[in-house]
Amino acid sequence: MAGGVRSPEAVERWLAAGAAAVVMGTVAVREPATLAAVSKAHPGRVMAALDVLAGRPAVDGWQGVEERTVKETLALWAEARVAGVIVTSVDRDGTLAGPDLELLHEAVASTDHPVTYSGGIASLDHLRAVAESGADAAIVGKSLLEGRIELKSVVI
Repeated sequence: MAGGVRSPEAVERWLAAGAAAVVMGTVAVREPATLAAVSKAHPGRVMAALDVLAGRPAVDGWQGVEERTVKETLALWAEARVAGVIVTSVDRDGTLAGPDLELLHEAVASTDHPVTYSGGIASLDHLRAVAESGADAAIVGKSLLEGRIELKSVVI
């Protein structure tokens, strides 16, 4: 479950309802101690989402931006037992304009957690570039919907 999960109680509800994992974004950015506590209570079942708009963490459904940097935010999550970090380039999301490799490089260099990248991926070449940049996984949505990438063509 991802989106709108903003409390330990919400995490508990989603996991009890059968969700395999839960993604926390706004709370992870604003309350890293909550992320650490929830991920400790549910090892391997909590991920942190770092949505980035104009170089800053975006929160509240991308309606607000925090002053902290990407590197500073990821440093706050260093001790959390998260299953990974999802880094989304809000500026590129849904554009098919190509991944923000600069953002991805910064994220990979700033954390020991597995990184899943999202934003702008439109082709297999983009997926290769994301993999070569150190991402452990990628999220492709619009490119699949539009048939730019066929799932059967992606080697796992």
